[in-house]
Amino acid sequence: MPQMIDWKSEIDSRRKKLWEIIQRNKFDLGLVYSSGEHPQNFRYITNFVPTMGEMWAVISGEQQMDCVLTFHWELEQARIQSGIDGWYGAFELLPVVKERIEVHLPHRIAVIGMERIPARAYGNLVERFPDVSFVDVEDEYTRLRRKKEERT
Repeated sequence: MPQMIDWKSEIDSRRKKLWEIIQRNKFDLGLVYSSGEHPQNFRYITNFVPTMGEMWAVISGEQQMDCVLTFHWELEQARIQSGIDGWYGAFELLPVVKERIEVHLPHRIAVIGMERIPARAYGNLVERFPDVSFVDVEDEYTRLRRKKEERT
């Protein structure tokens, strides 16, 4: 498995481009949801996928993000592979995700993985943040992931 040093410039570039999408569309935060069966969105910006469970990322800056996983025992490896300090482990993820969102007092959140967020979880977010607009930006984000290397 590649070490963070090998991937740092690539991952930094991905995070920068994602933050540009968030800023260009006048969002306050980004929110990424992935599940064990579909981890691509999360892996693309973190360079990490847990062995099982759900994963969330609350993105508040070009290189600022808080990530939440189901299991504490994967946090140290996640920090090493991602270069991100803000990792949280909790059996019940949603309270931690809501806490990480609340810190920023957002009005508009760019959501990636909206179609996979469980209905109960999405309903809880909307109920907790009734004045916040959660907007699906999956299409624009997916175009970043489709980047292919040019060959000469």
